[in-house]
Amino acid sequence: MGERDLFSWNVLVGGYAKTGFIDAALCLYYRMLLAGIRPDVNSFPCLLRSCGGAMDLVRGGEVHAHVARFGFEMDDDVVNALITMYMKCADIVSARMLFDKMPNRDRISWNAMISGYFDNMECLEGLKLFFRMLELSIDPDLMTLTSVISA
Repeated sequence: MGERDLFSWNVLVGGYAKTGFIDAALCLYYRMLLAGIRPDVNSFPCLLRSCGGAMDLVRGGEVHAHVARFGFEMDDDVVNALITMYMKCADIVSARMLFDKMPNRDRISWNAMISGYFDNMECLEGLKLFFRMLELSIDPDLMTLTSVISA
């Protein structure tokens, strides 16, 4: 390509990340930065999901540092991806800290925490959070109920 814009970088990085090529995805992400392209909110979720899928807490932490560096710590989609990554890497404390700091939790945030607790054999905490969700009048969806019933 003659000109690579942020969209083309994000598509390529995301494609590598989604297919499990974390090294290639991160390498491209760093090449994007070296090319002077500033990431946006779409640059991080795929990288974080692939770090979580590989249970690579070190690389996930690196990506989290970039999220903070570029000022996306308050973006719901990015924080949801961070929570999911930390839960998949069994770092429940970091996931919960992010969740507790969120000013606007959506169903994805709640589901990430609840299913993450169940996946990490913290069923009581997952159920407590589920009941807290109900107390706050947040309607569970199919994902929430599937997690709770499975646990």
